[in-house]
Amino acid sequence: MKNKKIIIAGGTGFIGRELCNFFGEENEIVILSRQLQGQPTNATRENNIKKEIIEKIRFVQWDGIHLSNWTTEIDGADLVINLSGKSVNCRYTDKNKKEIFDSRSNATTALGLAIRQATHPPNL
Repeated sequence: MKNKKIIIAGGTGFIGRELCNFFGEENEIVILSRQLQGQPTNATRENNIKKEIIEKIRFVQWDGIHLSNWTTEIDGADLVINLSGKSVNCRYTDKNKKEIFDSRSNATTALGLAIRQATHPPNL
């Protein structure tokens, strides 16, 4: 796959970093992240993404719930990958289980709405 725009929601985690390395050399990567612009993320802090790739990645802030400026990235994208959600590396209390479930279902709902509203929705 070459010259594609790939959106990775929650792309700063373990799997997202590897996807960036795999797709990043020949594609445009946009990571939707809760972190503020310029704030260190898992991806930048742990140096797991190749330097020449991390410099090309754009980080766009989102909260995983509400539609806002990030939705413009969806319009015209080729591929959307959703990896967002609270880490499962925690105690499985009722509160944490609810946060794990809600964080994933809210993000999926928000992405689905953005895709449905896009003039040129992603193919995948």
